[in-house]
Amino acid sequence: TIKHQNKIPIFYNNIKYKKQLDSSFSSISPNNFKLNEKQKIEKIDKLDISILNILAENPKVSLIDMAAKLKFNRETIKNRITTLIQKNIIRFFAANVSFEKFGYVTYFFLMKTDSSNPKNIIDKTIAANNNIFYAAKIQGSHNYIIYMLAKNPQELKSSLENLKSNMEEHILDIEILIFDAILKYKSLPEGIIRELSQEN
Repeated sequence: TIKHQNKIPIFYNNIKYKKQLDSSFSSISPNNFKLNEKQKIEKIDKLDISILNILAENPKVSLIDMAAKLKFNRETIKNRITTLIQKNIIRFFAANVSFEKFGYVTYFFLMKTDSSNPKNIIDKTIAANNNIFYAAKIQGSHNYIIYMLAKNPQELKSSLENLKSNMEEHILDIEILIFDAILKYKSLPEGIIRELSQEN
């Protein structure tokens, strides 16, 4: 039996963080994050790195517990997290939904289109497909990667036909992959932590 899990990059624009019941954060509206926009390189110190590391392991940790672990007061930790959000270093706090709990299987598509493909048609077709929850333009043997959900082969076929309906003449190849098992997932890899620490 293949177990399907979902650990994927999630991107949001115009995120607003509402005030929490424990007053951890006031309403914060970071600058809009755009996938194709060059991002400013930010400098952070060892305390910021420690905060990011803790949040990466447990995003539900309380400010009190984090302050105690890092030996800083709660207000300092709160201000640091607020700054990290405002700088778009922390992009969002969100649930990672287990789609398999609802009977869905995650499929990955590597799609290759010809050089003359009309980008606006492809973008609109992908956006209109309700079973696609992630899509990106990539470089390599294929130029699109698409994550799609389906409960059965019939639903998968229907979603594929819908995807190809408006741009089939521009599709040169589609490779279908099934998400099997996660070998490793770290939202903040150890190597990045070491590299950032060495810069301080």
